[in-house]
Amino acid sequence: MKIKRIMAAFTAAVCFSTVFSGFPCFDLAFTAETAVSDSFERTYDGWCAYGTADIKAADGFEGRGMLITDRASALDGAVSEKGFYLDGGIKYKYSVKVKSEKGDVFSLTLRWLDPETGEYNSRVIAEKNANANEWTEISAKAAAPKGSINQTLIITANSTEDFYFDDVNI
Repeated sequence: MKIKRIMAAFTAAVCFSTVFSGFPCFDLAFTAETAVSDSFERTYDGWCAYGTADIKAADGFEGRGMLITDRASALDGAVSEKGFYLDGGIKYKYSVKVKSEKGDVFSLTLRWLDPETGEYNSRVIAEKNANANEWTEISAKAAAPKGSINQTLIITANSTEDFYFDDVNI
């Protein structure tokens, strides 16, 4: 009789732990390490064209990535608001892979909204020179000011040439 109780308790514990291990909210290693992971395999993951540029799916670093075309200015690029996932005052590691056919200097800009003044502020958190037709990772650790909201990432390049980006991670 005692063995049956022990086996029943063991079986219940295994079933209970298996059920809850499937929920993402219990995967603490993932939430602590990665707040955003945009690989573009199924969707645009909230990314859109910035300025007058166009955005479309294209071959990426591994699988599908994004292509920015028809840039009239060096300020035209890609943008995505990530404020739902990020909090002001917390330092995150930002990274993205970029490529252009002629090579370029790429910038990763963090923009945020100050809820008290209603003004947007921004700063370039990383810049890197990428060789022609080579995927290059741009990365930085940065934090928007404490209390800020609507944290937004902007990817641009110094020229008006088309460029690709993929594997955005925060």
